[in-house]
Amino acid sequence: MDTGFPRKIGGGVMPEFRIGQFLPEQHEYLAATCFMGESGQRGEKRPVGVSMWILGYIDLTTGERSSLRDILIWAPTDEELENDAYKSSFRECEIYRVRCHPPAKYTGMLSGLYVTEIIGERVRHPFLASLIRDYEDSRHLMSDMFGDMPAVDEYDAYSASFDWLGTEIKVEVSGEYTPYTKPLGYLEAFCREAERHDKELRAFAAENLTEEANRLMGTELSAGEFSSGMKMLGIEMYYDGDYYVYYSFGEYEINISGDAKGPKEGYVSRSYEY
Repeated sequence: MDTGFPRKIGGGVMPEFRIGQFLPEQHEYLAATCFMGESGQRGEKRPVGVSMWILGYIDLTTGERSSLRDILIWAPTDEELENDAYKSSFRECEIYRVRCHPPAKYTGMLSGLYVTEIIGERVRHPFLASLIRDYEDSRHLMSDMFGDMPAVDEYDAYSASFDWLGTEIKVEVSGEYTPYTKPLGYLEAFCREAERHDKELRAFAAENLTEEANRLMGTELSAGEFSSGMKMLGIEMYYDGDYYVYYSFGEYEINISGDAKGPKEGYVSRSYEY
């Protein structure tokens, strides 16, 4: 059966401007994929490179193994650029056999491998399979209060839905600088006292943000009308107990930050959908 492999990628050649960044000889690798990276562009011209994140690799030429996050880089052809077809070159969380130019100088993470050919997919290897299992396990955080919290792809965070006094909101924890259990504990404690915190946040908004809201919205709302008309949207909790809470009022958003001592700052802004 024709599997479509081996298959050239990026035309199967390394562009001249990459000479010096990667060695001229090529090695064969096994690589465990992670997720698609950003495309590198110069102004509004075509991408000079696209990338696929990998969890680690084995250099079949030298025997070297790596469990560091890295990237496979290539310059897409016109055909690969059409309708972003290059994004389907690799699947996530799979082991591929590829031919690549090694980096001219290893700098640790993100040295990069310049890939020119996909030789095969669905390769079996215990070392790389363990990296994929660990990665997939890390994509979920379990909470007694929120259940399964999937990872937020673009951030170092996990999110879930929560019923906040009859309103479904988004809750999120950031694990930057600390194990996720710490901000998760703060968030669970915060939500257990939803009624108290909601009153506290609305009182803060009434006292500090009503004037700003009326100016932006062109209204003459009383402090009570403004605070009672706010709809809770979400909470972001951080490693040190600092939080951001988001409410909406019509087409406007109210952002309030605080910590264990209570709300500290807030502002009102127009909501925009991107």
